[in-house]
Amino acid sequence: MKFLFQKNIWQEYAYDRLLNSVQENDIDLEEVMVIPFTDVLNPEIDYIPDYIFGSGRFVNICRDRDFPTFNSFKPFETFYPARYWINSFGYDVTWGKVQLDRPQFIKPYREKFFTARVFENNEDLGKVQLSTSFIEDENQELVRVSDPIFIRDEIRFFVIGGEVITGSYYRINRINKQKQIDQSHDAWQFLKNLIKKEGAIDSGFVIDFGLVEGEWKIVELNNLNSAGIYECDTNAIIRALKYLK
Repeated sequence: MKFLFQKNIWQEYAYDRLLNSVQENDIDLEEVMVIPFTDVLNPEIDYIPDYIFGSGRFVNICRDRDFPTFNSFKPFETFYPARYWINSFGYDVTWGKVQLDRPQFIKPYREKFFTARVFENNEDLGKVQLSTSFIEDENQELVRVSDPIFIRDEIRFFVIGGEVITGSYYRINRINKQKQIDQSHDAWQFLKNLIKKEGAIDSGFVIDFGLVEGEWKIVELNNLNSAGIYECDTNAIIRALKYLK
């Protein structure tokens, strides 16, 4: 088994901890860089890795090379019924046609086109920093628009092989704060029951939940290969991936 990592040039939080967990589990790994504004890896490799980890751009490059990757997801996936979602009552529109008459939460379909956020008005739209290096026409990019919702706490979970593996707060009382949780947490049990009832959308994925008026709702689904880790248990993640093969 071999893992391919993109070098952590941006010092992504907990990324090195994940890399260390790969080594501690006696798994071969190699680190590469992506030459800016290209699809070229440095150094180039002559094998197909079992797993890859890195930025969204790195995942897309690996996917184009037919390397094994987990699925990426739309801002709203019907696999899980609308009642479980925070933004189920939103709508899809291309970026060039967004017009606001009130504050709205906007999330792009393409990973990292821009960071999802609340836009107060149309003037606000022109201030956002778009990542357009590999986009032909930014106005045709699909986004999801929905009413802002007060979310008190937010938690990220890693789900591998249909099992909830690890979880971490990344926002508590609307303040960025990270704290690992265990299976006794009510959000963990909620997700466990959700998967038991509706199934797992992929063999490996990341799911974020937000606490809204005392209920846990899905904020978003994320690609496991490029997800932020926060205080999740990296050893548990790697062990689960190891036995998934």
